[in-house]
Amino acid sequence: MRKETRNGMEVYTLVARDGSAELSVCPALGAAVSSLKLPARTGLRETLFCHEFFWDPKADRTRGG
Repeated sequence: MRKETRNGMEVYTLVARDGSAELSVCPALGAAVSSLKLPARTGLRETLFCHEFFWDPKADRTRGG
């Protein structure tokens, strides 16, 4: 597991044992998934789209759907 700061918030990244996938969560946003990287022919590829308001803790809009 890796810990880093993105947009001023702590983010934890879980990596598959074989490195074939990664999942990042942000506890400050209710443990919302902020990144999901899955294998593709060219390596890991981001598969999750986050709206521009995702990182705004004051946003009234939903982060998931």
